[in-house]
Amino acid sequence: MIPFAGFDPKEPPLEPVRRVAKPKAPRKPKSATYTPFQSRSARAYLMFSLGQDTLDIAEVLKCPEAHVLRWISIERSKAKGLPTPYGVIR
Repeated sequence: MIPFAGFDPKEPPLEPVRRVAKPKAPRKPKSATYTPFQSRSARAYLMFSLGQDTLDIAEVLKCPEAHVLRWISIERSKAKGLPTPYGVIR
């Protein structure tokens, strides 16, 4: 039997190739930013649009989750130019 090209029985076997992960590029900041002059409802909507859960937002703002849900709905309606689903806010 003829050995395949490049094979030399006298050489030791090659070590397995170790794969190294490519370094990840640094994450770019989101375009939306928080300013200290925003209302709590605007801040809640911003946090929600960046992917945070309503329970986490409620803990950060130190208020009930129901308030956060209402604020998010109102701010979303403002952003889309729709009437608020809750009617008049007192």
